[in-house]
Amino acid sequence: MTLRNLLTLAFVALATSSIMAQGQLEKLKREYNQARAQAREQAIKTFDQMINQVRKANMSGSARTSLMTKLTQDKQYFIDTGSWPENDDLAAAAFDYSRLINAKSVPLMKEYEQRIDQLLKANDLPGAQTITKEKENFERELPGMAEFTGGTKWEGTRSGPTGKNSRMRLDVHKKTGTTFDGHIHLDPGVANHPVVQVRGTITGNYVEIVTVKMINGANRNLLFSGYVYGNKLIMKIGGRSTENKPVNDRAWLKKS
Repeated sequence: MTLRNLLTLAFVALATSSIMAQGQLEKLKREYNQARAQAREQAIKTFDQMINQVRKANMSGSARTSLMTKLTQDKQYFIDTGSWPENDDLAAAAFDYSRLINAKSVPLMKEYEQRIDQLLKANDLPGAQTITKEKENFERELPGMAEFTGGTKWEGTRSGPTGKNSRMRLDVHKKTGTTFDGHIHLDPGVANHPVVQVRGTITGNYVEIVTVKMINGANRNLLFSGYVYGNKLIMKIGGRSTENKPVNDRAWLKKS
């Protein structure tokens, strides 16, 4: 086989690989869009079910009217913004919504990176630039990706199973790629409040945070996990308390 034939075969193989890679990227984009549409539809159904349950509930008419009005407003807020209003009754639905989207967004982001790498290795800089811009646009549209950056503060309400509320703030100090470090303040504003040094990761819009050490306050080992929705962060809080008891709290935080 001549050198010319070998070069021709190599070119054909490279072109075929490029076409297949682009096809995989388009497939994952379609799956993501379908997942997001299905998650949105399911969320709206959940709102309607909750409104209907309140309508039939055994409570006074004025109480039902108030709750139905609030849920209807929350539903419209979700439809208009794609974000979840701060409402503990909606936490499970909010987690399900983000779990469905995140399951498809993460493979798509990885495929974007692989495609960019392939184009660069093929010396196709214009193609790599195009896909990079497309990836950046996608990340800006993904709920929370553009908001969760180094130097941001997220503050809001932490609530436990008994309904007791307290304040909580997450300070994201430095973010490198998908990892970050920072501090969590429990009851910020209160003198000598507990401060936890933390380390975390964000994958898509899913955030996981672990305790590194206590900066101030009694020892505890807390674990945080949740999703970013625009300028909101809803989290489940687990781990162990100062009395070494299991923690089962929730927090709604807002970027300040």
